[in-house]
Amino acid sequence: FKELKSIKILFLVSNLIEIIEEKFLNSFNLSLSELSLNNNHIKVLKKYSFYELKNLKTHKLGFNQIEIIQESSFYGLDNLNKLDLLNNNIKLIKKNAFLGNIHLERLNLALNSIKETINQSFFYIISLKELEMSRNHIEILRKRSFYRLKNLEKLQLDSNFIETLEE
Repeated sequence: FKELKSIKILFLVSNLIEIIEEKFLNSFNLSLSELSLNNNHIKVLKKYSFYELKNLKTHKLGFNQIEIIQESSFYGLDNLNKLDLLNNNIKLIKKNAFLGNIHLERLNLALNSIKETINQSFFYIISLKELEMSRNHIEILRKRSFYRLKNLEKLQLDSNFIETLEE
């Protein structure tokens, strides 16, 4: 793929991809604006998995088997605007998972297995306007879960198991 330097949109949907090799994506570092890895077998997002994709605006990782969003998983995606993690098996979003994603406006985490929001999970995504977390297993909303999300216009938390709202 090294010769394909002007690819702007890359769809690798419905394949058998399990691991994202860093060197593979590096060849698209300047041109790629949309990447879809929906419906694969991805289980782990490593730290700095997509580091070189500086111009990526839309990233689709729905319908995989991701369980944990590690710290700095999306670091380096300086222009990311939309991130879709719909219908995985995400149980935990670590603190600083979205470090550096200051232009992210839409985040879809619906249909996962998230049980609680961790304080400051969304700390660095200050431009976020839409956060979809419907149909998870959220029981507790932590006091500072949505701290700094001053631009948030739409928050969907329907069909969860929310029992506790921390003050």
